[in-house]
Amino acid sequence: MHDIAESIVNSCLDRESARKLNRFRFDDKTWKRLEELRALKDNGQLTRKEDLGEYLMLYAVHKFIGVLQMKARSMLRRPAQRSSAKQA
Repeated sequence: MHDIAESIVNSCLDRESARKLNRFRFDDKTWKRLEELRALKDNGQLTRKEDLGEYLMLYAVHKFIGVLQMKARSMLRRPAQRSSAKQA
């Protein structure tokens, strides 16, 4: 997963996009739903397949965004590269 995230960040994001990615957070509704599903799972009450699927999807997305943000922060710590415009 880390290699995929690094490839995405390095090939698709400029520095401003990396900054925006680092500020991204789930909205309150999504975060609340993830917490509800996590509590049900932790208490052994997550029984519906749909709920389990939703939890696993939200959890995976949350973790992947975290890895993307980690790679974006790493990119931002490196010195900015100047564009190499050809001069006539």
